[in-house]
Amino acid sequence: MEIFEQSQAKERRLTKAALEQIEAELTPLAAQPTEKTLRACLPADSLRIGDPALELRNSFQPGLYDAYVWINPGEPGMVYLKAYEATQGTPLSANRLKESSNEWVGWSENPEELFLSNTHFSIYEGDWGKPYAARFEVWFVPDSGAPERKLLEKVFKIEGWQR
Repeated sequence: MEIFEQSQAKERRLTKAALEQIEAELTPLAAQPTEKTLRACLPADSLRIGDPALELRNSFQPGLYDAYVWINPGEPGMVYLKAYEATQGTPLSANRLKESSNEWVGWSENPEELFLSNTHFSIYEGDWGKPYAARFEVWFVPDSGAPERKLLEKVFKIEGWQR
């Protein structure tokens, strides 16, 4: 967690309030670290039953996107996105995309339970007003050290971000 607060006040009210909220959310789990307590602490709409899915939504400018991934890798680990130009297979914003999209995701032994991973990212290749097809892949890196594996892929029409 990172809190960045700039204020003339020495007391850092925003930081204090954020830490109090986190403490309130985690106190029940610390007192009773069970799966039932953990599930009760999950944010609303962070768990659903269904089929794995990757949704990509345009953000406030072309080239900026929000991804919503519903998955259950069946074991602890991290997910991240990869993107490729769909016809040539050229990687898109490879280093930046992995850095901005990696997240440790929930999992369970019930494969029908899906956990939400969401992120905001930019694709730099391309220009506004010149859409093209891009293949997005969701990759999983197990905490166990096993080889990473692809969980999902889907093609979307995108544009690159311009400064």
